[in-house]
Amino acid sequence: MPPKPTYEELVRQVDALQAEVDTLRQAAGQCRPAEQKFAKAFHNCPAWVVLSTLADGRYVEVNTTFLKDTGFKRNAVIGRTAADLGTWIDLQDRVRIIRAIEEHGTVHHVEVMRRDRSGRTLRMLFFGEKIEIDGEAHLLSTSINITDERARNDVLHQAKDESASGVAARTANLARTDQTLEREIKKRRNVETTLTESERPYRSIVDNSLVGIYTTDIAGRMLYANRALARMFGYEERHEFLSEGVISHYRDPADRARLIGLLEGEGHVDSFEVDLIARDGRRLTALLSARLEKGLISGVLTDITERKAIETALHESEERYRRLLEGNPDAVFCHREGIIILANPAAVNLFGACSAEDILGRDFYALVHPDDVAKMKKRRDRVVATGMAVPLITAKFLQLDGREVEVEVGGTLVLLDNVPTVQTVARDISARVRADAALQESENRLRLITNHLPHAMVYQLAIRPDGSRSFLHVSDNIRQLHGLSPYDVMADPMLLYEQALPEYIDQLKRLETRALKDLATFRIEMQCRLPHGENRWFELVSTPRVRADGTVVFDGIDIDITERKEAEDQLRHSREQFKRLFTHANVGIALHDIVCDPQGRPVDYILTDVNPAYTRILGLEYDAVVGRKASKIYGADKAPYLETFAAVAASGEAAAFETYYPPMERHFRVVVYRPRPGSFATIFDDITDRQRAAEKLRHSLAYNKVLFQESYIPNVVLDPDTARFTDCNPAAASIYGLGECQNVIGKTPLDVSAPVQYDGTDSAEAAAQHFRKAMQEQAHRFEWRHQRPDGSIWDAEVHLMTFTHQNRTMLQFSLQDITAAKQADKEREKLIEDLKLALTEVRTLSGLLPICAQCKKIRDDRGYWNQIEIYIRERTDANFSHGVCPDCARELYPGLDFDFGSRSDKKN
Repeated sequence: MPPKPTYEELVRQVDALQAEVDTLRQAAGQCRPAEQKFAKAFHNCPAWVVLSTLADGRYVEVNTTFLKDTGFKRNAVIGRTAADLGTWIDLQDRVRIIRAIEEHGTVHHVEVMRRDRSGRTLRMLFFGEKIEIDGEAHLLSTSINITDERARNDVLHQAKDESASGVAARTANLARTDQTLEREIKKRRNVETTLTESERPYRSIVDNSLVGIYTTDIAGRMLYANRALARMFGYEERHEFLSEGVISHYRDPADRARLIGLLEGEGHVDSFEVDLIARDGRRLTALLSARLEKGLISGVLTDITERKAIETALHESEERYRRLLEGNPDAVFCHREGIIILANPAAVNLFGACSAEDILGRDFYALVHPDDVAKMKKRRDRVVATGMAVPLITAKFLQLDGREVEVEVGGTLVLLDNVPTVQTVARDISARVRADAALQESENRLRLITNHLPHAMVYQLAIRPDGSRSFLHVSDNIRQLHGLSPYDVMADPMLLYEQALPEYIDQLKRLETRALKDLATFRIEMQCRLPHGENRWFELVSTPRVRADGTVVFDGIDIDITERKEAEDQLRHSREQFKRLFTHANVGIALHDIVCDPQGRPVDYILTDVNPAYTRILGLEYDAVVGRKASKIYGADKAPYLETFAAVAASGEAAAFETYYPPMERHFRVVVYRPRPGSFATIFDDITDRQRAAEKLRHSLAYNKVLFQESYIPNVVLDPDTARFTDCNPAAASIYGLGECQNVIGKTPLDVSAPVQYDGTDSAEAAAQHFRKAMQEQAHRFEWRHQRPDGSIWDAEVHLMTFTHQNRTMLQFSLQDITAAKQADKEREKLIEDLKLALTEVRTLSGLLPICAQCKKIRDDRGYWNQIEIYIRERTDANFSHGVCPDCARELYPGLDFDFGSRSDKKN
């Protein structure tokens, strides 16, 4: 047993312990403010911030916004996985994200679907990064809720209240920890480590977040910025970015003024879209959420430049997909969980239905032959699991009447309404044997068509298993497009490849390699240098298919798009001209955003931009109107013309009107259109002087009559009560084919109209609809099918408007003949259909073949004589087997007796 310590030793031990207590208290006091600062940034972040283990997805820490959005309690989340809570609608989304993070370390701008505790679907923008804490791999993720802007505002307000209570609770916990330190001196090292580590997750979360987090003052001085924000603007070091400030990074300084105005008025902004400039001059589009507290602005900045470009490309892709779907000669239909939800006309014909409604909603596998159901379901599971297209196979489908159809079928995974859906493409190959008989004639017909395609050539490129390649067919248009001979290119395919400019070579190789792997169509736009030195743009579209010997044949079309590219350059130039027009126009132009109440009803509108003519005409300063509500600008209880402007912003249908504005004692002519949903633009001019002059002219009936009669534009006056013409000018009588005005007066619109209109609507019903709309809106423009007395049909654009005469409302309209324009549109559509039909016959033979009357050899395009089976085998998918006919057998072997099973042969 150790000896008891003396009194002096006990005193020294007590003093040492007291010193250690003081040291730990001081350490706790230093750690607590840092912890509070990063904990507040963590919990006040208006986006989801989640720290979880990378291996199994176990939640380590979540912020208040996550708990509020999902409805979970913190103790029900920490330590559990996303699979336990069911917060992912499709766990495969998380699996794909983890794979991407394992490969690249981070993911950005991934749109995913999540679920809250009640099962409500949330659309989130996901950012993630792999970090290590205590040697274990973790996933630090930030998710922005883009489901509903008003819902996000409510969440942010509630998150502010909950964050305050969370900080108070954490402060109380730290106080209890401090008391524990005093009671448990022997555990001081562990407690100190705990206090130090408690700060680390919050600091790591804020500093390593993939969205920009910042704090500034009103003057624009940057007080704090995390690494993601500095990198977003092209800075490697944060201190360099902090020294720059924020004002110089706004592309339009007025955007910051509007932001400050909103913050000072509302205290916070959410999803404020703004254009910014990076250090290297790049233009950034960002989504900003911020709040103003005690003179400091703190918020989150998300770079959505790539996302907006992707959304635009996605929309164009979906529109192109739908157009290709309707015009595709192959049966294309989509099914989800086995139920058909989309089918093109070719699919309707394939299943022997009368319309798409006959097969929509049916179980797809009920239309598959029982012998092939298991095979088709297995392919479906493979597509869903991998997201990759499956190669073509043959199978049997059943028509609605039970008849069997032999098809060649493939499948892939597509997104319809952002939901993964299986797309199946099937081709009826029942008539393939019959088509083989017409193969020879078809190929020559195709060659004749493809050789005369305007600005395009058709080709077939074979890539064999050993990697060698050669052109099987090149249309003669290659001479005009590339300045090369078809025979030279077929002998040496590199002659065509070498025309591609160097910067497109790698891209072309990657697309070809991917197409060989997936057997999917690829498309590329690239520049080529022709033999005479000119650079021209070409669009290459090529679809691979596999032959029985493993050779992959690309059926493609090469289109000269130089004129289209030049048109795109002109379009960009036109946009620049529009900007200059906006600045230098003599008419006032103003852009506005509709302001709605919580129920979604329009209550005001905010001016977002005006041109110099606006300030000159109305006498208002730019800074006094931009970013402010119209009711305050014009000093009215209600924003002027709110109903009209709100209707245009909602429907997208433009409006025009003339008005007298009493507060300014001026007349204005206003044109309103919608540049995007929820906004509108006005173009107006002060017509006070014109109105006064027009008022004088109205008193001159003779002047108006002469103006009406001598106009070269057809004009007609109609009484809405009787629906009969009451007056017209000679131009109208001429265009109607009635000769004189008296032959027009007294007739009705139906007397000069075709029986039905473009959409099949009866002309009487359609006319009544147009009259009602004109009476409601005072002006209405539409297209109308007319018919002259000789029975000829012609098209016109009609501008219908109302006017008042002798206290009665009358209708007056003008006509413009657009028959030629309509005919041109039809001819373009027919040309496109002819081209599509031509491409479906790429592998058929047609026309006359020079054949030897004695040996039956065929002369090819180069003048060489080939055996008939060699000629056909090189140009088609057909193969030959050989035998001897009875006549040849007797001629070659006259001494032998051959029994061919024919009585007539034996007799002879």
